[in-house]
Amino acid sequence: MRKVSLGLGVVGVLLLLCGGYFIYSLFQSTDIVIQYQYIGNISENMLAVSDGKKFGYYDLEKKRIRLKYPVISQMKVDDNIDFSTFQYTDGVAPYTEGDKVGLIDSSGNVILDAQFDSLDVYSRNCIVVFQNHRYYLINDKNKKNIDDEYEDVVQIENSPLFILSNAKGTHLYDAKSKKILFVQLLDIQYLKAVDDDSYVISVTDRQNVVNNYYYQTKRDGLKELVGTEGLFPYEIQNDQIVFINDSGPVSIYSLSSNEVIKIKGDYLGFGTFNSDLSLVFNNRLDAGFVDLNEQLVIPYIYKDGTTNFNKNGIAIANDGINYGAIDVKNNVVIPFQYKNISFLDNNIYAVTDSNFLVSLYDLSLKQTISESYNFIDLSTVKSNLLVVQKENNKKKNLFGIIDVNGKEIIEPKYEDITIENGYILLKISKYKYMVYNIDEIY
Repeated sequence: MRKVSLGLGVVGVLLLLCGGYFIYSLFQSTDIVIQYQYIGNISENMLAVSDGKKFGYYDLEKKRIRLKYPVISQMKVDDNIDFSTFQYTDGVAPYTEGDKVGLIDSSGNVILDAQFDSLDVYSRNCIVVFQNHRYYLINDKNKKNIDDEYEDVVQIENSPLFILSNAKGTHLYDAKSKKILFVQLLDIQYLKAVDDDSYVISVTDRQNVVNNYYYQTKRDGLKELVGTEGLFPYEIQNDQIVFINDSGPVSIYSLSSNEVIKIKGDYLGFGTFNSDLSLVFNNRLDAGFVDLNEQLVIPYIYKDGTTNFNKNGIAIANDGINYGAIDVKNNVVIPFQYKNISFLDNNIYAVTDSNFLVSLYDLSLKQTISESYNFIDLSTVKSNLLVVQKENNKKKNLFGIIDVNGKEIIEPKYEDITIENGYILLKISKYKYMVYNIDEIY
């Protein structure tokens, strides 16, 4: 999370002078003010804080904290305290004692004694610990889920799947079912879908044979993608997966029909068939679109940076100079006059103009915000709130918050703002923070 530094003298007076009655009343209703030298991540209504010597977790619901755990060397990065792994997951969190790490619950009760060199919690049933120069998987009862030790443990994105490595080879472990899915492989690679928590897992066995499987976090088990043996996943979109082969044609696997479509053309790049058209690149990296019969419907007139069509039949395109957007008939939906365009949910586009100012537009080209910003943080769009940055009359860039429809929620006058796990965190003076729940304002 970004560290913020904002110099405000008397907060209430300044807010009133700036005409910030809405924000002032908002703060008053929340009444969560904390004052610590270091602030960490917000997780499960708990915020890691420290005075530089000891740290603890501040309960944002009960509005209390106990600083009782010493700060150890592994928590410091460049003389700053790093809380990146010290957060609550599934009701438990790391704590320190001496130079060792253990596990506590939300009341501060010790679940696992501090005996490990490091500890990462993915769930109560899957805790990765480092001890005696080896990694182990244990649960909150201090029992090993897998009776083995590992040289490396890597989680596949935010899924319950873990790639484990030791002298016997590479293994795939599912923390959800508590089962090893594959053992003693040569290699495991994966590709994550952009739009949801789904993955293609490619496993290479001891005979150097590559097989592919489809995995969704919300469902159990792996689905074998029959007919894709030896192929490598390139893109996942909607219900289609594009596979490439160094010595053969492109193949597209349809998850709905469980069939493989073989592409005959010699394309340098190939997308999925959204709106019955697919993005293709020729050997000069020019972009066009073909139909299901591989007939070129939209010629090679666009450049690298052009996207495949989305579910609304709109593609962001690059004409070699600027970005615009087209429909499946190559009609211009957004003029080619922008330095960048990003598609958000609910048909909203974030566009960057020639002055590098960012605005939000809908598909009718109606600007959904009354003014442009120097920066819009698109990563928080799922909360329906966006952190924005704007230059004030003193040429200083300050942060505020708008919703996805462009309505200003917090005026851009703070040096930094963080939106995280249902909360907004503001720093109102040195070592002094204001925290409030998103549900209270939106």
